Amino acid sequence: MNYNKFKELVSDGKLEVGSLWNGDPRKNHIIKHFGEKHKIGFFESIHKLCMRAALEDEETFNELYRQKLIVIRNVETNEEFRAQSAIVSSFDLDDFYEGIKKL
Repeated sequence: MNYNKFKELVSDGKLEVGSLWNGDPRKNHIIKHFGEKHKIGFFESIHKLCMRAALEDEETFNELYRQKLIVIRNVETNEEFRAQSAIVSSFDLDDFYEGIKKL
């Protein structure tokens, strides 16, 4: 239910998904996995892949968020939601979903 609320807010233009991909080679296996799962486009950048894939299914969104590869921005307030701690847990996602309930 929370993921559906997130997608609804993105489609309404209240939230935006941004990419935090910085070329870190430790994340290459994750990018490769999502490139295969979500069929990266011929001219699609890694940034665009991360943003698009986050909106295609909840499992992908959760993993991209946990891996600190995406950031969510509230368009009206410029508040950003991103994984903060070094060890990202389901609590970080719970905090994100709790934060968007107010929107």
